[in-house]
Amino acid sequence: MIEFDMPGTIHASSTFNPAHHVTASHYIAQHHSAGVEILGSRVFQDFPNLKIIISHGGGAIPYQWSRHRGSHVMLGLELFEDAARRVYRDMAIYDQESMEMLIKRV
Repeated sequence: MIEFDMPGTIHASSTFNPAHHVTASHYIAQHHSAGVEILGSRVFQDFPNLKIIISHGGGAIPYQWSRHRGSHVMLGLELFEDAARRVYRDMAIYDQESMEMLIKRV
């Protein structure tokens, strides 16, 4: 991907777990979890030109910003604001207020 300057996309797949509603909780949680883990990892230190898109606005990351900021401080990671700006997000989040929050936050 890096060699060809192409982005990769993180998008959740379906679940067979009947305890999780696919669109109401599963997708949101998986996008959020993948984003949190990649932002707290060494991936962008090891591959600084890597381009990653997290689907559906990055899950709940923009709305849990302060929680993740605190985690990064507590774990001695780079500032969350800097880490969060290393990934891209799509705008498939379905309502204007959420889009405005996403744009304002990142």
